[in-house]
Amino acid sequence: MDGTTSSHDRVEAGWQHVRADGRVRSELLEAAYAEPRLHQLFPWTGMGELHFSRCTEPRWTWDVPYIQPAADGRYRVSGPRRGESIGPAATPEQAVAMVVENLPPGCGPAFLGTPEELAAHDAGAARRTSKRSWHGPLARTARRMRRASMRSDRRDRHDRRGCRPGAPW
Repeated sequence: MDGTTSSHDRVEAGWQHVRADGRVRSELLEAAYAEPRLHQLFPWTGMGELHFSRCTEPRWTWDVPYIQPAADGRYRVSGPRRGESIGPAATPEQAVAMVVENLPPGCGPAFLGTPEELAAHDAGAARRTSKRSWHGPLARTARRMRRASMRSDRRDRHDRRGCRPGAPW
C-alpha cells in the first residue's frame, strides 16, 4: 500500500477487479454493488462465490456472509464461516438482502489494511472506550459513592461490636 491510497479507493478497485474476472454472475455483482452496506466492503471471489471483507488486504475477514451460485440459476447464502448456511435465495436481490440482514454489528466501511491490523485497531478502540467509561465523571461519582458506602459499612460494624466512639477500628 502506498501512503496515498484510501480505503474507498481500494474498495472501488476491488469491485472493478471482481467485475473483470468473470467468476461471479453479473446480475449478482450489480445487486451487491447497488446495496450501500455491501458496496463499502471489499469484495473478493472464490469458486464462483461472492465474498465481502471488512478489510482491504489479504487474508480477508471471514465474519460476513457470502453468496454461492446454485445450479438452477438461484443462490445460496452461507457463512460467515464455511459450513454455515443461512438459506436459499431465488434472486440476486434476495441473496443480497439476506447478507445485509446478517452483517456483524458495527460493520462499516472496509478498513485499509489486513485482518490483523483491523483486529488491533478494534482492540485499541475498545480499550479507549473502556477507559473513557472508567474515568468519566459518572464513573468518578460511582467510585465515590462506593467508597462512602464502604466507610459507612465499617462504621456500622464498629458500632454493632459495642466499640466506644473514637476507639480504633
